[in-house]
Amino acid sequence: MALIKCPKCGQTVLSVASLCPHCSHRLGLEPGPSVETNDLMHCRHCDELMTRRAKVCPHCGLKQRGNGAFVVVGVAAVIILAAGLFVMSAGSDSADSPSPVVPPPVQTQLPVTPPVQASVDSGTASDPERNAPVQPSVPRVITVSRYAQEWANVRTGRSLSSEIIAILRPGQQVAVADRRGGWWSVYLGDSLVGFVSASLLDTIPRRPGIR
Repeated sequence: MALIKCPKCGQTVLSVASLCPHCSHRLGLEPGPSVETNDLMHCRHCDELMTRRAKVCPHCGLKQRGNGAFVVVGVAAVIILAAGLFVMSAGSDSADSPSPVVPPPVQTQLPVTPPVQASVDSGTASDPERNAPVQPSVPRVITVSRYAQEWANVRTGRSLSSEIIAILRPGQQVAVADRRGGWWSVYLGDSLVGFVSASLLDTIPRRPGIR
């Protein structure tokens, strides 16, 4: 730590001292060989000149705040401002971005026309290999053709809560029968496949562009 001489009594004192301990002369008020002009500052309370290195004002006794506090406050303010601008920019981008395009569901193809199975006469027919009588055939279900007007779900029951087992594409032809409770039974040959809402089927295919 440097030593200086008091300009009044000539005694040696520390360079950071504000008052001479020998004659109580105020030090650092005038720029000299030991104190540079840029080493002086005004007290934020009494506005008297003092050295920048002094932690307590020698005139009013108020404790001085270091420059580090102002630097920390300034950096914190810049960080908060940058974070706010980033949040505003992210919100604007998400509002302007288009909604994602959802592709149509993968459909399970059903045959357009169910195959016709040949009936077997009951009673006298026999298996040529095992020589066993053939069981009487089950009466064939009488079905009608209907066309899907839009994407239609084939369900396991006559309810929207039933499981989906297939999907009809718009315009696809299916064989149906036994309309009950607003639902058609969908058949593949004589076998029941599932159920489709009657509001999604019609007797003629839907023309493109017409809803």
